[in-house]
Amino acid sequence: MPPELQIVLDENLPWSVAAELKTRGYVATSNYALNANGLKDPEWLEIVANLPSPSAVLVTFDNEMPVAHGPWLSSLGVTLAIIDSRNRPPNLTLPQYWHDVIHRYAHRIVFQDPGSWWKYRREMRRRLKRAAG
Repeated sequence: MPPELQIVLDENLPWSVAAELKTRGYVATSNYALNANGLKDPEWLEIVANLPSPSAVLVTFDNEMPVAHGPWLSSLGVTLAIIDSRNRPPNLTLPQYWHDVIHRYAHRIVFQDPGSWWKYRREMRRRLKRAAG
């Protein structure tokens, strides 16, 4: 079995989820813990790509990241897990949705193939096509 990836939360998700994941035994950190608040995406993605082992998977709530930064993500080899911002069930608040999806799929997120991109929502996950790198 491949080693687990480190979960890195983007600044659009609550940094406290990283602490919750650590309590569950995952290696996790956040944009906040890495003192990277306010950085533009290209700089932030470079930091994620260059984190020391274990390799990282960036968890974000930004559906547009692959569209806006696809070639850059590919060239850096960033592993990406997107929490689908367009399919939140109406019975969940936004924080409830984030927590539900991240905790529901953490065991899958940490074993994504390096450089892969997946989109997660409450009832399913699907692999996204990567941009040419």
